[in-house]
Amino acid sequence: MTGYSGVKGCGRVEGGSIRPAELCVVVVVIVALSLITYARNETWFDKYSMWNDILEKSESKGRPYFRMGLILYKDGHYEQALSRFLRAYELKPDARGLLNNIGLTYQRMGRFAEAARSYDRAVESGDSVSLAYMNHGTLYLRQGDLKRALSLFGRAIESDPENAVAYVNAGFTYSDMGIYDKAIEFHRRAVQINPYYANARYGLAIALEGSGDRAGALREWQRYLEIGPKRGPWRQRALDNVERLGSVKAGTRQGDAVPGRPLRR
Repeated sequence: MTGYSGVKGCGRVEGGSIRPAELCVVVVVIVALSLITYARNETWFDKYSMWNDILEKSESKGRPYFRMGLILYKDGHYEQALSRFLRAYELKPDARGLLNNIGLTYQRMGRFAEAARSYDRAVESGDSVSLAYMNHGTLYLRQGDLKRALSLFGRAIESDPENAVAYVNAGFTYSDMGIYDKAIEFHRRAVQINPYYANARYGLAIALEGSGDRAGALREWQRYLEIGPKRGPWRQRALDNVERLGSVKAGTRQGDAVPGRPLRR
């Protein structure tokens, strides 16, 4: 099971045309498998208290520290999350995804060199290699090194050709570079892997409009609204873009009309 989180600032519109994707990347936090499933109505305090109680009874086991770190990470308590992940690593260094999560936590804290070392160690140890390459790529992306980011996204895809998130991150990066044909290619591959991956539809819409295909972009924005989250900044931007492109399309049709002839479609 994986959890996804998007970076703000995706697909803004200026002057009636869409800007590049602006580092609209997705990072993956690996969630430990086969753990207790929480009820939907549990509060953060309930989860924290439960795992804290487990820790008191199982201080020599790595899994409770792993899970506590994940809870704290998701709620933005990165320093506390890091201490739990590091303790889990001391107790069980071969836990799947742990080095990846340590790297992500360092990255959130702005400790980029330590994040990079954690991703490198994950690759060297064979731990979730595709995800480690991909998240390492997002690190370079945020530092403005787009070419190096693309190289790492490519390695992520080589390691796991079904890693749809890596295709999407590469697609957004190509859009940032204005290489829309490649962006379209990568986003469409992500859609082939998972037709219900909303971020792929979002990125494809940006790339299509960047290439001049406004009709195609409109279809993808609409598809994103059908399958994507029902709230949040990405949804609002999609709604704004549908309204904008719908108005442009209607205006184009009126301009195409010729007196005495049917309206061209």
